[in-house]
Formats: sequence, structure tokens, C-alpha cells
Amino acid sequence: NEQVVVRGNAAEPLTSRQRTLVIALAVVVALTRLLAVSHSMWDWDEALFASALHHYDVAQHHPHPPGFPLFFALAKLARTFVYDDFHALRAISTLASLFIFPAMFALARSLRFRFRTCLIAALLLSFLPNVWYWGGTGFTDELALVTALAGVALLLRNDRGRWTYIAGCILFAATMLVRAQNVLMA
Repeated sequence: NEQVVVRGNAAEPLTSRQRTLVIALAVVVALTRLLAVSHSMWDWDEALFASALHHYDVAQHHPHPPGFPLFFALAKLARTFVYDDFHALRAISTLASLFIFPAMFALARSLRFRFRTCLIAALLLSFLPNVWYWGGTGFTDELALVTALAGVALLLRNDRGRWTYIAGCILFAATMLVRAQNVLMA
């Protein structure tokens, strides 16, 4: 019978064994993301996204509204290191997908679930077919999901840390810059 021990309003820190298990699972889950990396564009949206790296004009549907400004800013930055537009988009999505497990685990911990429940929730989310598949494409889904999960996790953490709150606000703002409809979470 496992319980989360709450000290004040913050959850008890993980034991070294628990921390090691979380890190090991996070690395294993992250490595599985590489199996889902697509080798070519799959959808018309990816073509629009790739063209938007050269001509960003939401009014002209390059990309379609709402425009996903943070995703494209990061993809333009990635484009300086990656040889083509699609691979720059895919790099951002794949990089974000590496953090699905830790972000979900952090959110479950912030919600004060038991350690085992936190692990199961993070594993289930990580291996949902749509989450696993989209992580290797040139779409905004993974970046929006990771920034939302991490932002909410930090905002709900309740460790009374000023920087925890500020980081949560920054990540929450980031998720709204990736997908404007995430404002509904506010």
C-alpha cells in the first residue's frame, strides 16, 4: 500500500531508487521515439508548414490559422542546423516527443498521485498510438503537449518556489504560442 507523503503542500521527494527508475524509463521511452521518425511528409499540413518556413503569412494560409508561431520560430532556428524544411519541423517535433514521459510524470506527481500511478500514467500517455506516431512527424502536436503538461505540472507543483511559478507561466505561455486553442486550459 503505497501512499504519497505530503510535506506541507509539496510532495515528498523521490527516493534514489525511484529517481533512477524514472530516469531509466524516460531514456527508454525517449529512445522509442526514434522508431517513429517519419522519412517523408505524410500530410498536406506538413507541406504547408514547410513552405511557411520561407513565407510565413497566416492570412495566406502559410501555415493555416492559428499560425503556431513558436513552432515555426523553433523550426527556423533548427533549419540553420538541418538540411531541409521538413527535417527541421520533424526535429522540433521529435525533440519535444523525447520529453513526453517526464512531463506527464511531473504532472501526475504535481497532482499528488502515488509513484506507481505516476509511472503508469506517463507510460500510457507515451505509448498512445497517436502520441507515439505524431512524435516523428512535422506537426505541432508533441511540442504543444509537452509545453502544456510541463507548464501545468509546474503551476500545480505548489512548492511555493517563485521560479517554479515563473517557469510554469513561461511554459504555459509557450503552449499557447504553439497552439492558440490551448488558452482554454487557462
